[in-house]
Amino acid sequence: MIRQFRILLAALVVLATSGSGPVQTMAGQGVSSLVLIEEAVLSDGALSIPADGEVQIFLPSGVPDTALAIEAFSFDPRAGIFAVRMLLTDGQSLGFRGQASVTVPASVPVRRLQPGEILTDADLEPASVLLATLPSSTLRLTEDLVGKEVRRTLLAGRPVPGGSIQEPRAVLRGEKVTISYSHKGLD
Repeated sequence: MIRQFRILLAALVVLATSGSGPVQTMAGQGVSSLVLIEEAVLSDGALSIPADGEVQIFLPSGVPDTALAIEAFSFDPRAGIFAVRMLLTDGQSLGFRGQASVTVPASVPVRRLQPGEILTDADLEPASVLLATLPSSTLRLTEDLVGKEVRRTLLAGRPVPGGSIQEPRAVLRGEKVTISYSHKGLD
């Protein structure tokens, strides 16, 4: 009796939300557990995921492929750990923990770069980096990096913090410069 009630309740939840999101199920059929968890991670307010972000879900062994709904979900974006309780197609609940990582593409140095060097395309390569570990000032696009001068040492394979680069200097320290002044006939 309780099992039938859970299935009926899950079917009502699915029918009530069927127009509000991409996941739709028929009562008793179920949806991929990975899809349900990925949508829960994407809708979590603790992490702002950019459009080019990619979610990877790692489930423990023995988790059924399909479920009707998620009853409870919590996610720690810094640790990449989630806890979930799912309503299965047979009416039972299953609780477990897993890992979810959100990665974004970024340009990273291919070698160690010292202060004073000017970044070129050859100094950078594409990489996938964990979004939760990126400082908000990180520059991810190649266009934002090429032509800039390195202020602080950049390590190979590590994202580039915004404060570590600057516009190239027009005059280098210790370089001789000619200054001319012209004003109303004075030269």
